[in-house]
Amino acid sequence: MKALVLVHEREGSVLEMLNRTETAFKRLGINAVRFRDGREAAHALEQSDAEFVAFADPGTIPKAQDSVAKLVDALKQHDFAMAYSDYTEDGKPMQTFDPVYELHERFDYGRFRLYSRRWVEKAGGFNTNFKFAVEYDIRIRIQEEQLGRFVRVPSELFDSVPKAQTIRTDKLHSKSFGYLFYPPQEEREYEKAFKDMLLRIGAFLSGEYELVHDPLRHDFKVTVLIPVLNRANFIGYAIESVLAQTLQDFELIVVDNGSTDGTQDVVRSFTDPRIKLIQNPSGTIAFALNTGIRAARGKYIAQLDSDDVYVPETLEEMTAALDANPRAGLAISYYELMDADGNVMPEFGVITHLEYDRNNILRVDGAGAVRVWRRAVLLRFGLFDERDFGNYGEDYDMVLKVSEHHEVIRVHKVLYRYRRHKGSTELTRPAWYRIYTKARARRLALYRRKLLNYIKFLGKSFVSSPAEKL
Repeated sequence: MKALVLVHEREGSVLEMLNRTETAFKRLGINAVRFRDGREAAHALEQSDAEFVAFADPGTIPKAQDSVAKLVDALKQHDFAMAYSDYTEDGKPMQTFDPVYELHERFDYGRFRLYSRRWVEKAGGFNTNFKFAVEYDIRIRIQEEQLGRFVRVPSELFDSVPKAQTIRTDKLHSKSFGYLFYPPQEEREYEKAFKDMLLRIGAFLSGEYELVHDPLRHDFKVTVLIPVLNRANFIGYAIESVLAQTLQDFELIVVDNGSTDGTQDVVRSFTDPRIKLIQNPSGTIAFALNTGIRAARGKYIAQLDSDDVYVPETLEEMTAALDANPRAGLAISYYELMDADGNVMPEFGVITHLEYDRNNILRVDGAGAVRVWRRAVLLRFGLFDERDFGNYGEDYDMVLKVSEHHEVIRVHKVLYRYRRHKGSTELTRPAWYRIYTKARARRLALYRRKLLNYIKFLGKSFVSSPAEKL
């Protein structure tokens, strides 16, 4: 077995971690080489006669002499393109998940990924123009049109150390939001690799956005919609933040999914006639949102989670932005985090999601908050998907759908405060559920986008054909 291990030497890499990895593999007779960019990675592979090439995170070491051999066996068994395994971080077990056709660079393939050289070369080899996205680029090129398959070995074969970025993102939401803290060049490279892939497979969207057709009657400028389940300790703050708005032309619909902790009593304690409580014995988040939208009389639908709050100008700023853009189906602002007691968490700064565009949204995990939709647009797309995204990812799925036809505009102000606490939905959903749910949303969006481009191509062909015959 001949293998080449590549270790990415990033700016600021800890020398001790690089040496730890290099030394551990060389003791096993496996060549380990540092690389700083795609050019050096390509050169190392060219100079090697290895049958397999691996990427190891700095600080990663094999736990046994046969750790790499077990991955090699897995690759050879069915001619897989890449193999990975579970691992430990400072001795703590870390479970990976079975492979899924995932479009982004943050899926946890462990700390050591072993590729078949044959599949790497079949996919075109390493892109020498990249510094950060070398492995991500080759991985998604291998994945395109199922060129090669990946396999997981459910054993802890390697030990590593926690990444500084991982520690920070765990405090925010989850590892899937790591892109919020990328250096600018790293984010640009991932976007470049991703959009190149969309272009190759015919899923890149371009061209003008559609005008919004809105034939609906509106009794209010905006309907604020709060789905809730057992948030008696927080929902009062959410409602108070709505009542304190500078724009008062609103209605507030609270859809309760069977709370048992007194949440409904808190809502009833507010006597403002614009507040409407709808009681469901039980239901999903998507069902609650759809119930509220069907009852809504506002031109716009403003989402508010029951544990979060608006700032006083939220509704005024967001509706003004939509009023000024007839092609926009959705407006999104910046937000900041607060703790369970309502104190802003300055260590995370302002969350802007400036990486958003209609194509890159397929790579990232969200577009931000607050989200204010045109009600007519939500109705056009059949409301939130209760079947596939009932309790998670329903808003992400809808952002993808809207962005395929209408503009999603950004309001460059902090107009939302997200409360992070132990009961947050993002933290209580199992990691595997979050991963596979959003992966499904992306796969469905890829199919729709390919179809849209194909229809556009057919339209151009139909229009141009008669002229060519004259």
